[in-house]
Amino acid sequence: MTPCPNGTYSYSSGSFYCRNCSAGSYPNENKTDCDYCPAGTYSNRGDSECTPCPNGTYSYSSGSSYCRNCSAGSYPNEYKTDCDYCPAGTYSNSGDSECTPCPNGTYSYGSASSCRNCSAGSYPNENKTDCNYCPAGTYSKERDSECTSCPNGTYSSYSRSTLCYNCTAGFYPNEYKTGCVFCPSGSYSNSGDLECTPCPEGTYSNSGRTNCLNCDLGYYSGKGSSICTKRPGGTYSNDKATECYNCSPGYYSNEGASECIKCPDGTYSSEGSSSCHTI
Repeated sequence: MTPCPNGTYSYSSGSFYCRNCSAGSYPNENKTDCDYCPAGTYSNRGDSECTPCPNGTYSYSSGSSYCRNCSAGSYPNEYKTDCDYCPAGTYSNSGDSECTPCPNGTYSYGSASSCRNCSAGSYPNENKTDCNYCPAGTYSKERDSECTSCPNGTYSSYSRSTLCYNCTAGFYPNEYKTGCVFCPSGSYSNSGDLECTPCPEGTYSNSGRTNCLNCDLGYYSGKGSSICTKRPGGTYSNDKATECYNCSPGYYSNEGASECIKCPDGTYSSEGSSSCHTI
């Protein structure tokens, strides 16, 4: 007797020929009958053994003649006997053998066939399963993977900001860029300034000013002053009212004077005098 060729069987003695096993089955060890292919495998008619399902496919019942693609949003289990859903933060296309993590700036819920962009003002959480709002002092554009700190001189006072704003003139951003603060007395700022600028000598300002004011005639100030000081007697100042100088001998001035006056004939004065004396 001649043994049956591979992929065939004969189930009775005295057979004149051997038969092919049908698709989805294979000859048993003694080639006396056909057994069904187990789930996760398949066979074509006449195959001598079952073939594991290719990557990305499965067969969920015994006797399969082909394997199926897992649908988008799922992937084959370890034994290729069924499909499992992709977890949140991943996705898959039909026929994929595994789930792919969502790209930067995107997220997904479970069983996703694609990932979604986080909207402007938000960013994906660590596992890319949802979006979190950007905190105050930051902003984001659509599909940004993280929030960006507001540029210098700007602020965002609310969470979920899509852009940052310039502080108005007379203000500057606080340390965390979540709001604007008055410029202190003796300084000023323009819109969008990172910080306040001290008033130059000869000028002054109150808080929240957009510019500094010149000292009146007879007054002077140093850099960063909030008030102007009246000139003491016996002194004078330059045109910019930045500092005071003593009157020369033979001259005098009263408090708040803008210039020194020559002593009358028959009188004298020493340097820095506020009056003249009779000789």
